Amino acid sequence: MTYQYKGRGMVQITGNKQMNTQPIPSISITSTNPSSWPSTSGSGSVTLGQGLGSGMYAGIHAQSLDDLFNTHYKKQEIYEFEEDILAISCAWKRQRDDSPAEYRYSKMTDRKLFDSVTFDDRESAKTVRDYYSKKIMMLTLKGQPLTNFRKDLNTFVHSDVNRATEELFPLIYKLPDFYEYDVKIDEIKTSIENRLKGVKLERMNGKQSSFELTPITSVKKHNKRMKVIEYWFSEKSNTISLIQLEPKNPLLHIWDDMFNSKKVLQISGTSFVKSMDDFEYLSIKNWKLSEI
Repeated sequence: MTYQYKGRGMVQITGNKQMNTQPIPSISITSTNPSSWPSTSGSGSVTLGQGLGSGMYAGIHAQSLDDLFNTHYKKQEIYEFEEDILAISCAWKRQRDDSPAEYRYSKMTDRKLFDSVTFDDRESAKTVRDYYSKKIMMLTLKGQPLTNFRKDLNTFVHSDVNRATEELFPLIYKLPDFYEYDVKIDEIKTSIENRLKGVKLERMNGKQSSFELTPITSVKKHNKRMKVIEYWFSEKSNTISLIQLEPKNPLLHIWDDMFNSKKVLQISGTSFVKSMDDFEYLSIKNWKLSEI
């Protein structure tokens, strides 16, 4: 769908079977070179991209002049970039990881973000795309149904690298973070794969127990539902256990020192059986350290 500015205070919505009009404030555009205006038709109309409001058609409005007079992307039903859009996302992640307070972009189409993309960001994008292409292929071969998220992900990783619909922007923004998390989980699964054969966890579900936990690794998990740090452990009974803490926990630095020492921790708590694809583990809740 595109919006076309046709005159004083009217927007023509094209792409539907029926044309509708909505009033908007009149826009005055001044230029010494009208031929340089973007997306103009022979009648002098200016094509405006769809707004970023919530909902598919919520908040119909004209875009800023920054969006109108751009050179590095075309804003239509599908956004078309001069750069791999996943590389742009990788550049954004790199900068917010390196200097969280310094690099604060407001949108994927930010010109400064676009100009900051490096060769390494483009290579990272290729790696992420290849990883999820293979991962989804393996899930499909195993006959595992894909969630809606993974269906969208599959569509994205096999599409034109320079084009994406607006509804995929949140997925694209978080994909480098998801990749970082998934690779660490793969490393955990690989390191304990042989030890887990034949281990039955059902008997541990909802059970209050004491555990002798050996630290493996920690990983940050940020999504719409939670922002936590996951601490993964192995246990002498050949089980894998998980404890989650919030990043703002005031005692986090003490816990990190104990975890990073790789010493066995004596912990009591209630365990619940969880799974991640074909990977089963124990999530320990209401826990406390038995010894410090």
